[in-house]
Amino acid sequence: MGKFALLLHRKSSISRDGFIADYTNVQKIPAIGERLTLHRLHASDALRAEAVGKRPQAARCDGLTFQWHDTEEAAAELLPDSVERCDRYRVDEVVHWDNLPTRHPGQWTPGIKMIAVVRRRESVSTREFRDLYLAHANVAREHHPGVGRYVQNFVVDAAGAQAPPVDAIAELHFPTVTDLTNHFYRDETSPKIVGADVVRFLAAKESWSVLGEEYVVG
Repeated sequence: MGKFALLLHRKSSISRDGFIADYTNVQKIPAIGERLTLHRLHASDALRAEAVGKRPQAARCDGLTFQWHDTEEAAAELLPDSVERCDRYRVDEVVHWDNLPTRHPGQWTPGIKMIAVVRRRESVSTREFRDLYLAHANVAREHHPGVGRYVQNFVVDAAGAQAPPVDAIAELHFPTVTDLTNHFYRDETSPKIVGADVVRFLAAKESWSVLGEEYVVG
């Protein structure tokens, strides 16, 4: 069974609030798929700016879900009607740590998640990027103490001619909002240390992140 990341773009005739309401309607979710997590994305990223200390790149999708299926075709079929376009990526999941309480299907997971869509620097090969990003997990473990669950999803391939190039999608789950706002960094030295590490492999202007709450199905 493979894992797929789907970045969803709403139809132009539907407002963002209307899309979020439709997409996260828990009465409809069981019809979407047998195993998935969807995210109610934040329109305002003030929390992230407060925690990280700088203005983030704007989110480039209206909804985001992770799905597990036997075939890529199955992932393509399980989309709400309000979606105009879906950028679909097959990913290789690496769970570095998971200290969250048990996540129960059919419920919103406590806390808040930061999802980072990452592009590598042009001077860095795919192999080098994977090695450097995997090693970055050790830096993240030391300098992001508020993260309760840290997952890196390395993109294997993309579906659809319009899907923009993406190299990885990271999931940083904070048990509470306070863990994000007060414990994103360990101390005042952390931003410089983290920045010096990621600049070696990450294309900052082409990478972006978004906050959202997670709902688990299956």
